[in-house]
Amino acid sequence: RKESEVDDSEENAARAGGRKRSGKKAKKDSSSKKKKKRKKEKLPGEPWEFRTAERAAGPPRPIPQKIELAIPYHPADPPSVIERTIVLQSDDKHLRELNGPGVTVYIRRDDEVDQFQLVGKPVLSNVPRSVSFAEGGDGQLVLQLSTRVHECITTFSGSPSWSWREEDAVPDSAVDVVAAIHSARELRDVIKRDYGIVVNLPVLKFPSAEELVSARDDLDAMAVHLGRVMDQYHLLTVVETVLQRCVANYMKITERRYLQNQEREKARAAEERRRAGVEDSGVNHDQADDTVLSYGALHERFRNSVQQEAVDDYIETLARPMFRMLRDNGSVMTHGCHGNGDFDYAAQDIDTVNSVLYFAHPQHKSGSASQGRLKKEVLTERYVGKGQEKPNFYKAIDLANIPPGFQKSTMTPFLLKQLERFMCPRPPKTELEAILLDMTGLSVGKQIHAHAVVKPYDEAVIATGGRGCAGYLLNQVKTAAETGFQDHLTESGGVLG
Repeated sequence: RKESEVDDSEENAARAGGRKRSGKKAKKDSSSKKKKKRKKEKLPGEPWEFRTAERAAGPPRPIPQKIELAIPYHPADPPSVIERTIVLQSDDKHLRELNGPGVTVYIRRDDEVDQFQLVGKPVLSNVPRSVSFAEGGDGQLVLQLSTRVHECITTFSGSPSWSWREEDAVPDSAVDVVAAIHSARELRDVIKRDYGIVVNLPVLKFPSAEELVSARDDLDAMAVHLGRVMDQYHLLTVVETVLQRCVANYMKITERRYLQNQEREKARAAEERRRAGVEDSGVNHDQADDTVLSYGALHERFRNSVQQEAVDDYIETLARPMFRMLRDNGSVMTHGCHGNGDFDYAAQDIDTVNSVLYFAHPQHKSGSASQGRLKKEVLTERYVGKGQEKPNFYKAIDLANIPPGFQKSTMTPFLLKQLERFMCPRPPKTELEAILLDMTGLSVGKQIHAHAVVKPYDEAVIATGGRGCAGYLLNQVKTAAETGFQDHLTESGGVLG
């Protein structure tokens, strides 16, 4: 809100320190006299005015009811011949599409090519991180999925380990069962190799070699063993397909949003040229078609609901407490109830080589800078070049002058403990792993950087020992403090006091 719109009670609260003391003295000295009505005090100078961004207060942002689809999906009708029916279910708020009765897919055998085919390939809004296998009623299989990391269970019976000694001959009646066991194991290994950095699978359960030997002459018992192994193979097939399509959908949406932002920024730049009277004929069109690297084109990114929850969690558990910690320690420069005409910009100017959090008035610009002086020069040139008033700057926090004792005893231990919750389990080794990490938390770059800062140096592991590199820890302090600073400005209507 604009300060001019703040009511009298809030103005009184902002100046409570001086008003209350004066009130007590007046009451004591004039007990026999009628107290005069105090006139509303008018502070000199122009009021502060801030633009405020809309921000959800209280409960977290609602989860979208419908997911955004960039690849086609149509629920399948049951094929004429069904090998297996599998129901995907979840009670996870981030997998709303699987809530309730869930989604049904079918396995059918294509005899022409002697292969199984999956009929009905759903698209999930978020990557499932925990997978459980269950046997439902009417011969259905149930695939239970969750975006949370927890124990993965299976209702299949058998042994999690299986081996057949080479010197022991496999009974002819068990050849198909042994081949199915190998296929299921190989498929699980492939899923763990490709998606295991974020996805957890249940153990597979197989009949033991002794059970197969004892059932060598019982074809019905052998068929039961084969069916239970193939059921787990089919469930893994669905898991792999769901993961592939979930990642593909995310990549398509991200690409589409990126291209939309590029076109928007190019159109905006063309409009600015038109208003400035610059003829398009004087523009190098080859250069105009290049990628736009401006902040407006690149800072917006598509977020699924899990990513948004991670951002909200970062603000709530790290950024806000960090800012409050710095403010309570006296490291935040506040303007309190001062009017901007009373403010001593010279004493708190950002004309320094230090890293700072700053506020520019009257442009209502806040942020962080690795060098305050350089940021001042850049922003001044930008605003004056656009014909705007020359901005005044003040440093809300001078990051180079936070007391060392406070840093060592309080701020840094808190920061490292909280960062551990947001870092990646290990740096990604493949492009797919980087995408999966990005889909399930903060941006992958922030996760890797946090890993480097939190983990002590290990010569055998990349992205470790960042605390020993100049600027790594400071970057995390600056990011957290700036996020908390801007969140506080938004929440309070711009009043930093």
